[in-house]
Amino acid sequence: MPYFFLCFGSTIENFHYLSAVNPDRVKLTAKIKLLPTIEQAQALLDTLTRANQACNFISQGAWENKQFKQFGLHKLLYYSTKERFGLSSQMVVRCIAKVVDAYKLDKRVQREFRPTGAIAYDSRIVSYKPHKKTVSIWTLAGRLTIPYVGGQHHERLLAYQQGESDLVYRNRGPDPASITCWQPVICPMRKRPK
Repeated sequence: MPYFFLCFGSTIENFHYLSAVNPDRVKLTAKIKLLPTIEQAQALLDTLTRANQACNFISQGAWENKQFKQFGLHKLLYYSTKERFGLSSQMVVRCIAKVVDAYKLDKRVQREFRPTGAIAYDSRIVSYKPHKKTVSIWTLAGRLTIPYVGGQHHERLLAYQQGESDLVYRNRGPDPASITCWQPVICPMRKRPK
């Protein structure tokens, strides 16, 4: 059976000696494994596939028009993408952002996306209910509530989840998803150099 994971980030605050970029916070990644029913798994897979098709459509439009910036692509392709692929407004915005990020690396080659490539979800289209051990996530079949499992450490990081969560599909053994969190530090602090 295929596996779906959500990856999110978390940040530890006041860890001065670990982060030169932002000395007050350290970003951690957490992973939880979704436990969908067969129907929910199919809805998740259909959503990933359709979103990546939309990304390829947006990438082609970006390439043909030599438009690689978020605002320009949004203006150029938002409505046609939404209508053609039947995605929610926020999912179209996330797809445009994925394409823009891909072209930041290299604008000399047209970008293509795998059918089951990870898609970033933000707080408008995914939410966590740690007390129920469920996640509410938008799919083509509507909003689904899906149970999840994760290690204690990863579940503690859910309290500090911020930003995007990547929906990751694996057709092989477990490879958990990642979630970004900002977590306060619970250890002795070093004083910041003056």
